[in-house]
Amino acid sequence: MQRMKTPATRLRRNVMLALLLSLFCYAPAQVWAARLLVTNTNDSGAGITSNNGGANGDGSGIYNWGDLKVWKCVISGNRENGIENEGGTVTIESSTISHNLGVSGGGVWSRGTLNIFNSTINDNRAPHGSGGGVVSFGTFVISNSTISGNRSYYDGGIFNHGTMRMRNSTVYHNEAVESGGVANEGSAIIDNSIIAGNSASLRYADGAGDFTSHGYNLIGRSNGSTGFSDGFNNDRVGLTTAQLKLGPLQNNGGPTLTHALLLGSHAIDAGSGAAEPAIDQRGYNRNGASDSGAFEFDGAPPVALRVDALIKQSSEASTA
Repeated sequence: MQRMKTPATRLRRNVMLALLLSLFCYAPAQVWAARLLVTNTNDSGAGITSNNGGANGDGSGIYNWGDLKVWKCVISGNRENGIENEGGTVTIESSTISHNLGVSGGGVWSRGTLNIFNSTINDNRAPHGSGGGVVSFGTFVISNSTISGNRSYYDGGIFNHGTMRMRNSTVYHNEAVESGGVANEGSAIIDNSIIAGNSASLRYADGAGDFTSHGYNLIGRSNGSTGFSDGFNNDRVGLTTAQLKLGPLQNNGGPTLTHALLLGSHAIDAGSGAAEPAIDQRGYNRNGASDSGAFEFDGAPPVALRVDALIKQSSEASTA
């Protein structure tokens, strides 16, 4: 018998989980959030690992209808969406949403306000629906983030039916039957981003729908989209994976996995260098003209990271 989730039941569960999460940043199954901050205070490891949530129509990893903030955490291995936002506000920062399954929006499904900063949404699945990585019907802002390795029938990486603003992000290596990268049926403004190297077995590999470019984008195949023109607004269109030269999704520093730009990548120094985040997804400083996408090729790590590295080297040398 499916249990009834009354507001009182949700509130009691929410209070208990808020206490648990603030202590351990760990959730064994589902979280229903009215107002909840999920954070990891352990800088040496991953945060919350919410997994094996049940597929009961209410979202599996975290179900939100209020104000939810997820910072330095992992939402992984759930059977019906990593996060489901039913009209509230969700902010995901320096976190990973991976290996979740959903009918639609395997990683994140949102009809409210969704903000994704410095995060990676990877290897999520929606085999019979839209948006393996993200589905948004509301307001969606994504910056300094990576959408990679997601799969669905209709739209592998992102399906937007609301208002989307994308900046300095990388959408790469997503797969679908209809549209591999980003499909837009709402309003979408894109700048300093990479949408390329995705695949679709029937129709549009990288983009589908109408987009507004604010420039400095690297686009693969644009046959299903409008708004991107090679050489206009400093956009590059028609780039191949050989020209992009992105490394595999892996630990390149910082709290989340990223695709590094390899030497000779066309994304190097292809960004505007103005009105961009001062750091890349990892927290490394952007330099000069900066690079398109979420990763800065010659980015310098923050002072704290450099000091930590020197201390580690000194410690290892003293014990050798």
